Amino acid sequence: MGDVGRTVALAGTLTALALLAGCGGVEAAPIERAVAGPGGSTLVLTVGLCDARDVDTRVIEGPGQVRVGVLVRGDPERDCTGEVTVRLSRPLGDRVLIDDNSGRQVPVEGAG
Repeated sequence: MGDVGRTVALAGTLTALALLAGCGGVEAAPIERAVAGPGGSTLVLTVGLCDARDVDTRVIEGPGQVRVGVLVRGDPERDCTGEVTVRLSRPLGDRVLIDDNSGRQVPVEGAG
């Protein structure tokens, strides 16, 4: 992993730890759907975001995959979704998207 990937991963981890330490009710939000934006440098993710007061994303980019984790603080009992947009340092291309919370590969619409 390059310096940029390490920096992004560290910043995301520190932010997530601050959220977890500062308040209860932080939940991992599974990625339900992913759509690549024009040019493939952005991903629009559909995740569970009911009454989310804080949303934290962490993006770890590698040569063969992009790992994205989403944490939310809100009401995990309600069943609804919202969208989060993440920007990549380079287009997704042939890399696969992994939900970093579950380890599951997520198909990306409009990629390629």
